[in-house]
This record gives sequence, C-alpha cells and structure tokens, in this order.
Amino acid sequence: MAKLLESLLKIYEKVPYTVKRDSLDDLLFSRHKDRLTEKVKEKVEEFIPQLSPLIADTFSIFYKSNPQFLDDSQIASEFRINKRVLEKVMNTDTFNELKEATVLNDVNSAIATVILTEKLYEELKSKLKEIKEHTEKIQQLRSQLLNTGKREFKRIVQQIEKHAEALQGIVTQGAISVAVRKAQ
Repeated sequence: MAKLLESLLKIYEKVPYTVKRDSLDDLLFSRHKDRLTEKVKEKVEEFIPQLSPLIADTFSIFYKSNPQFLDDSQIASEFRINKRVLEKVMNTDTFNELKEATVLNDVNSAIATVILTEKLYEELKSKLKEIKEHTEKIQQLRSQLLNTGKREFKRIVQQIEKHAEALQGIVTQGAISVAVRKAQ
C-alpha cells in the first residue's frame, strides 16, 4: 500500500509548466499574466488546458537568456506536449532572430508571447479536437488511479503514457516553423 501511495504522489506532484522557473520569473510573468491571457483568449475560439501554462512557458523562453526545460518526469503527462512545441519553436532560426529583441525585456517578451501563441493556435487549430480527446482521457484515467489496485494501477499508468505520447506526436516541426515565421 505504501508503494502505491508513493506512486500516486509521483503522478500528482507533477507540474503543468515545462520551463524551469524561479520566484523572480514568476514575479515578472505575474505583471503580464492577466493581459497576456486576456489577449490570447480574444484570439482563441476554443480554450484547452494546455494553453495557460503554454503562455507562461512561451514568455519564459523569450525572456530568459538561456531557458532550461524541466525533465519529462517532472511534467504532468498532458502538458508534455507544450515542451515538445517549445522545443520545436526554439529549434527554428526565426525564433533566434525574434529572441534578440526579447531577452531580459519583459514587455517585448509579452508581445512576442501573444503573437506566437496566436500563430501556434492557428497552425494547430485542426488538431484541437484530437488534443482535447487525449487530454480528457488522461484526466479521466488519472482520476481512476485513486480507486485501483496495484495491477490495475500499472495498466492505467501505461494508458496515460500512451495518450501522452500520442499528444506529443500531434505537433510537427513544419507547423511550428510556419507559426514562428508568421509571428516574426
């Protein structure tokens, strides 16, 4: 039973954010959070759970001079897609050009965050239904974990990981590159 509780804690202590942050990062982002979220929501027709943490992480990759990602084991399953998206964003030449104007500049980082998030949404719009389905399935499975035995627990965790991998596979480098170019 103790082993099962320990496993449950590992699953529930994971975070929705993907970029390493400290209290200064949180303070800077909090200055822009409401406006950023409001601006993005104006452009987005369908809100998904990944969007708010993606906004925060996007701000971080623009603002920080050397952003570092958390290990996948620290990130909640349905939010690892954000890490894949941002890795692909950072893997473009266009991002590096944009970043020159945003590093350590919270206002420019906020503007770039709104524009890029909007463009990412446009590029991924056709995949929103699939993203939502996998996200909902992960959340349903996670809620089932509390009422299962050891064997069932392992099976459910495997299913969660299967859906998390499917989510991460939805996003292509091509779509991300197009979004970054449009944002520029």
